[in-house]
Amino acid sequence: MAEISGLFELERLAIQKALTSSWQEAIDLNIEILDQEPNNIPAINRLAIAYLKSQELWKDFPDEAL
Repeated sequence: MAEISGLFELERLAIQKALTSSWQEAIDLNIEILDQEPNNIPAINRLAIAYLKSQELWKDFPDEAL
């Protein structure tokens, strides 16, 4: 049961970080959630949004591709 409450706390923190636009922290927390539950769809969605908002998604693309 401790893992479930720990996961709940991670989700709460991930949402809180997103609401305050702390995108890198939101990314890190959602990745941690997905390490524990790889099929956690809400965490996948939050991670995608955090990447888009932080623009980290684009850092590996060559400028010509954008």
